Amino acid sequence: MSLPHQGLFTHKKLFEQYGLFDVNNRFCMDYEHLLRYYSNFPKLISKNIIISNWKAGGVGSGRILEIYDEYDAIKRHHQVAPIIILAMIKQWILFKYYIKKYLFQISE
Repeated sequence: MSLPHQGLFTHKKLFEQYGLFDVNNRFCMDYEHLLRYYSNFPKLISKNIIISNWKAGGVGSGRILEIYDEYDAIKRHHQVAPIIILAMIKQWILFKYYIKKYLFQISE
């Protein structure tokens, strides 16, 4: 996700209009919520200030393949592209993951 969502302030009206986070998603609730109103996305104001820090770890630590599966399911649910394109994107992501894992000995 290219949007700096860790520091994103979302107006209450968007939650009222598009609903709360879907707790059926374990890793990508914010991504799915943002996709719900992607076609009507409000104007974004970006400031060059740090309001949050990201720290490695958490519920997704060491579960990258599960995270990729959840992203794929969300994209399919919201029909962001034809199924064949989404399948190709998923294979490309997995290809890059396994190459990096092999080259850099990433443990999972």
